[in-house]
Amino acid sequence: MSCIDKKFYTSVCAIALPIALQNLISFSVNLMDTVMLGKLGEVALSAAALANQMFFIFNVVCFGVSSGAIVLASQYWGKKDAEAIQKITGLAVKIITAFSLLFSAVVMLFPGQIMRIFSPDAAVIEAGIHYLRVVALSYTTGGISATFLMVLRSVGT
Repeated sequence: MSCIDKKFYTSVCAIALPIALQNLISFSVNLMDTVMLGKLGEVALSAAALANQMFFIFNVVCFGVSSGAIVLASQYWGKKDAEAIQKITGLAVKIITAFSLLFSAVVMLFPGQIMRIFSPDAAVIEAGIHYLRVVALSYTTGGISATFLMVLRSVGT
């Protein structure tokens, strides 16, 4: 291997290992959530799984906004234009904050209607309503932190 190849693979590992570790930790937390909910019974497990469909939708939108931001931030990182990266990050955070506040409000105000989209079972709907109201409080902070995380990755941090 040439010196350039070693440098490249060292850089890739320096970026990939922390990302892989972060994903492993996230997976482990989700696995433990499932194990704990499983001990509460199938209604609680079903309610949380169905309510998390809303989180999936939220996450997809956040990923889309953040992906657009990181494409631009990466280009400006190559130009060493930190001011443009700050503006892009600020805009992405504003968009995510506005979206997450709106999304949280809808989820908190209409949890029953949302749960009925996914299940006709009254017990699952009732358990899902409680779960959605609690989890909706985390959407804004989760969206903002995910946006910052992705932008920081694009600039090698």
